[in-house]
Amino acid sequence: MNKINTYLQQILKLTLTLLVLGITLACGTHLLLAATPTALPQFHVQDQWNLGGKGGWGFLVLDAPTHLSTSRAQIV
Repeated sequence: MNKINTYLQQILKLTLTLLVLGITLACGTHLLLAATPTALPQFHVQDQWNLGGKGGWGFLVLDAPTHLSTSRAQIV
């Protein structure tokens, strides 16, 4: 009788192990497929504009104490 119980315990452990492995693989596959994009968006240059002026980078600053200002600003 003891051999039968040991055999049944081994079968139960193997069954549970295979069940957990199957669930893990099913969930992992589902997550992998959900995270894979089906189609990448296609970006392209639609239009180009030539901006006048000397160019460069800068910051738009309000300087109230000295009242420094300019009459022109190009913001893109």
